[in-house]
Amino acid sequence: MNIKTIVILIFSVHFLVLLSCSDNRNTKSAKTEYYSKIAGIISPNLNCLGRGKISEKEAQLLKHYQFKYDTDGKLNSIQFF
Repeated sequence: MNIKTIVILIFSVHFLVLLSCSDNRNTKSAKTEYYSKIAGIISPNLNCLGRGKISEKEAQLLKHYQFKYDTDGKLNSIQFF
């Protein structure tokens, strides 16, 4: 293989990886909750529980976890701010 073929192959693989990644940051959530702490071990295989629920206004001033849920009540994302 020559250099041009290798570069095209690498670019193609990176492009396919970027296309396959889903970005949930721009999706609308049915419900958003804010917590000051998370209980338990953080793992993709376990349910995470928020502790110390705070209001959206309080979340603007404090470090917090943002839990976003879909319309079925399924947890979509947890972010720390």
